[in-house]
Amino acid sequence: MSGTQIKQDRQIITVAGVNKYEILVTCTLAGTLPDRNIFLLQLTQAADPKDDTLMRVCDVADFTTYISNRDTARTNGETYWRSSELKLQFDKIDTANEAYKEVISRVNSLVTNQDIYADEFETPADGEYTNFPVADPSTSAALKETYVAAKASTEEAEAERDTKQSECTDEYQNALDCSTVRYQDAEEDRDAILVYEGQLSGLQNSYTSVQTTIQSYVSSLRSTVQGSGATAAEKQAAENDLIAVEAVLTQLSTYNNTLTSAVSLVSSHRATLQARVSTLATEVNTYTSQLNTCNQELAKLQAAVDAAKIAENEALAAVLVVCPDYDPNS
Repeated sequence: MSGTQIKQDRQIITVAGVNKYEILVTCTLAGTLPDRNIFLLQLTQAADPKDDTLMRVCDVADFTTYISNRDTARTNGETYWRSSELKLQFDKIDTANEAYKEVISRVNSLVTNQDIYADEFETPADGEYTNFPVADPSTSAALKETYVAAKASTEEAEAERDTKQSECTDEYQNALDCSTVRYQDAEEDRDAILVYEGQLSGLQNSYTSVQTTIQSYVSSLRSTVQGSGATAAEKQAAENDLIAVEAVLTQLSTYNNTLTSAVSLVSSHRATLQARVSTLATEVNTYTSQLNTCNQELAKLQAAVDAAKIAENEALAAVLVVCPDYDPNS
């Protein structure tokens, strides 16, 4: 709004015994007008401002044509000047009533015309440049609407892509990374216990081989002693030694049974770890497949973003052809 304001004081007075209807109008706020001096008056008697005659409520051009200081206008020999106050007197009430309404109407027209002049007609100090051909306003408006819609489509496509990107990362990539670490840890644990299992199995096999070899030696020696020409006492002494060796063999057998139990326990642990490795391998494969599917969908959404951006740029280029000063961010 312009903000221009006038104040009116309307009253009935008596002049030389005759009733007069007086209107005093004062412009209190200029608003968008150049100043408050909106009434164009004619100097009738240089020494008496009261006799100045109203010519009109100012036109837009009057602000640059006539000055607003009466003394300066009189000194310069000018006939007209602009005042911020206007006093009118009428003999009849109906005439006075129409007069103040007319003043309001003309002030309103002045302010309206001034706004049109300032907003639409007046050019900058260095002039206004127009590039041709000039597009029809409806055409440029349609092109701008097309651009705005294209920009909105790009933003919508980007939002869908970003949502899918978060899904691929948060739901599948992170899960795959975690499962891969657990799978690798399980493989390391299984491989480590495989080493222990192999070492224990090798030790178990060596115990069995030693037992078999020693038992063979005992049997051979017993046959040799019994078939020899040794005395009975000598044979008994040798037998006692062989019995002592067989006692050691019995202990070895006990140790070997314990070792067999240990190998069985380690093998059971290894089987459990192998099952975990297999389960985690399946889990890794599942997350890999899901991530690949998500990435394929993401690639399609990125292609949609790229296409939308191309359409947006083309729409903006079309606008700039007819409106070179168009601001896409406005």
